[in-house]
Amino acid sequence: MRLPQMKIRTMKNLKKIQINGCSYQCSKVIEKYKLSKDGIKVIDYNLIGFVVEKDKEIIWVDNVEAVLWVDNSDPKKRQYWIETSAYAEDFFLEEPISFKDYMKSVA
Repeated sequence: MRLPQMKIRTMKNLKKIQINGCSYQCSKVIEKYKLSKDGIKVIDYNLIGFVVEKDKEIIWVDNVEAVLWVDNSDPKKRQYWIETSAYAEDFFLEEPISFKDYMKSVA
């Protein structure tokens, strides 16, 4: 049996997560990625969790109601609460990339 491959990534557009109406500082996500059979390319990845800044607790994505997202393209850096499912939709690959390039992108 193969263990899942996971990586923690710091997100510049993530400030907080919301659980049961309470918000927690958070800027790191946990991604699960899948390698091609030859192990050379990452063929898929998705969001599976968040790391709370204060106590480094892992919160699985299904338990998070919303995320506080920062529009980094906006000069005023406006922030919006968005549903977690909408945020998670951005975690996909249009085409496979090399494992080396993927690891650089999440460093």
